[in-house]
Amino acid sequence: MFITSIKKQDSFTVETKIFFKSVDDKRNTKYFANTYIFIPESLEINKYSYLKNDFYNKLKVNIRLKTPIYSLNLIADKLQEPYAKLARAVDSLLSDPSKQILQKYEFQIKIYCLVYGSASRELLLSVAKLSSKETVKKIELFIDFSTKILANYRELRKIISDSNLSEIDKQKFYWGDEFLSNTIERHSFKFAEFIKYRKKLNSKFKHLFVELIAKEQDYRKKQKYQSVVKENSDNEIVLYRRNILKKYVESMLFLQKSVKREGVWLEQFLFAIAAGLAMIFSTGIAFYYQSVYGSITIPVFLALVIGYMFKDRIKEWGRAVFSKKISGMFYDYKTKIYSNKHHKIGTTKDSFRFIKRENLPNKVKKIKDKIVESPIETSLRFEKIIEYKKYVKINSSRIKRLNYMRLAPGLVDVTRINMIDFTLKMAEPRKVLVSVKNNDFQKSYGDRVYFINMIQEYGLLNEKPKYANYLIIMNKNGIKRIENLDKSSR
Repeated sequence: MFITSIKKQDSFTVETKIFFKSVDDKRNTKYFANTYIFIPESLEINKYSYLKNDFYNKLKVNIRLKTPIYSLNLIADKLQEPYAKLARAVDSLLSDPSKQILQKYEFQIKIYCLVYGSASRELLLSVAKLSSKETVKKIELFIDFSTKILANYRELRKIISDSNLSEIDKQKFYWGDEFLSNTIERHSFKFAEFIKYRKKLNSKFKHLFVELIAKEQDYRKKQKYQSVVKENSDNEIVLYRRNILKKYVESMLFLQKSVKREGVWLEQFLFAIAAGLAMIFSTGIAFYYQSVYGSITIPVFLALVIGYMFKDRIKEWGRAVFSKKISGMFYDYKTKIYSNKHHKIGTTKDSFRFIKRENLPNKVKKIKDKIVESPIETSLRFEKIIEYKKYVKINSSRIKRLNYMRLAPGLVDVTRINMIDFTLKMAEPRKVLVSVKNNDFQKSYGDRVYFINMIQEYGLLNEKPKYANYLIIMNKNGIKRIENLDKSSR
């Protein structure tokens, strides 16, 4: 039901993904994902220095549809999906360029591009732990099928180009072509980088990757596409263009959302009660002293001043008390998820706070205590703990009615947490170390790092949760690496 992953998104950002299948027979699928971040106390990240707004301003959350799973050989087969559907969509558009047909045509363009990008990326990732013999087969598959997939698409491109369709409708097909060209170039280069230090593989395949990339670059120049790398240039247009193409193709995956603070109405009502209590106190004192001393006397004057002073404090005290009570009753934000403006398919709720160790779930405590530490580390373990809780409710029946969900295997919850604030109090990353060699001093350098533990608790509501345990190694320059503690120990 659930698959999790984590990666370094950039120098300061961690990206976690939770994939789940929305195939529940129930009307609503409800799940939760709680993240606990253990931060060394020396970094001085606490509830006073790191507020809710600091966290949420550097948090990015998306719930999107999962890319359909196809193998490269299936994509390259003209008789199978997705090519067969793309070809039918082109034929339909040429005979009936109606709005509905045009939507199906654009939908199939994006599907074709998405599944190729996903399939080639998965093939690339799979070779990391393979033997040389198995890697040869994978690379041959990549080159052979990728060439066929591009050739098939460009056969249809010629038909589109020679047709009487409007220029914007033609451009949509060209955008897919440019995206595919950039994707095969990028993945070919990654394959070439991977085999660089494996002499036999490098001598066998490097020239093929060079030819493939050169061919695609020449093709994009010929078609006057903007994503052509130029020498002695910052190539900002190239990166911008690639990003725009990626967003265009993936736009069908991402769901729209509307974010609001939760419990605002109750908060304002309780704040009004606090103001009312303060007013009752102030007015009560004024009435009492006027009835005893008369309307204009020194005691009445002093009573009014004191009443006003305490009225202000009672109001603020009431706001603080009610605010604390509310924070325990509600999440911080509530997000409505839509497939379009009028089709709501679910909601999410998020909350952030610092907690003490005794407030951790028992299982999380046990996982934390299993991390291998030396006795001196254990004796000096002082940490601040961030709890980020997320609750998600998806209307399964509504989401299954989406056209795309007939292909998509499920949903993906993508969370990016930027940790740049954690580095503000870190020491300089490079330290000079000294050793002795050949009766002389020898200078070396060491990396000063900090270990930040992240434990995730997730699963379907009211069912036994699952757990993931990660160690984020950071220094002042950012994240060095992330280790999966479920598979290895420090």
